[in-house]
Amino acid sequence: MELVLLLRVLVSIACITLLVTSCNGGKFSESTSLLNFIRAVDPENVLRIERNRNKGVKFNSGGTTVIEIRIVNLNLTGILDVESLCKLPNLVVLSLAGNSIKGTITDSISKCKSLTYLDRSRNSFKWEYTCCLTKLKSLRKLDISQNHLTCQS
Repeated sequence: MELVLLLRVLVSIACITLLVTSCNGGKFSESTSLLNFIRAVDPENVLRIERNRNKGVKFNSGGTTVIEIRIVNLNLTGILDVESLCKLPNLVVLSLAGNSIKGTITDSISKCKSLTYLDRSRNSFKWEYTCCLTKLKSLRKLDISQNHLTCQS
């Protein structure tokens, strides 16, 4: 529950940042990508991002860029939105373990150049396009166990 509360706080901060960005001429910010990603993995709004505090998202020391997303064991049932995810250029850690998230990793993952840790274990992924993962040159730890994966070329 403490993890859920922190995630709600951080996503609420992202929502406020998005509102401020919109008021400042609509310049792109990472909060748009973060919100799109969260909405995709949480279509049933378990995290209640529109009005509650959230946890699981860590920003850099200046609070301007997302460096970690850890959304684990929350029974989220959405899809992995790689396009939105990889618009977070400084994302280093992504952990989605213990949910029921679906989807695949496509070539778009190559845009996540800073990603060093990827944990998608214990989800509902059906297959994996492994060639895409080789493009993550910074990746040091990968866990895709306990899914329904088959090898693709």
